[in-house]
Amino acid sequence: MSRILRYGFINGLPGFVTIEQDDLLQTTALQIEESKIVALYVTRNPDKLRHLEGQSKIRCHVWHLRIIRR
Repeated sequence: MSRILRYGFINGLPGFVTIEQDDLLQTTALQIEESKIVALYVTRNPDKLRHLEGQSKIRCHVWHLRIIRR
């Protein structure tokens, strides 16, 4: 289960920082257009997140999910 550590802006987008299972640090940024979420940017790369909470033992995972509006 994830636990939200804080809300804020991630690379200029609104989002939040969470701790996932096995102490995995993750950021989630939301791209919002016309009051709708059109993209999610999730980062779990320990090298990119080191400044948030020291070192991480977790492997690098970076996902970009694009939501297509219909």
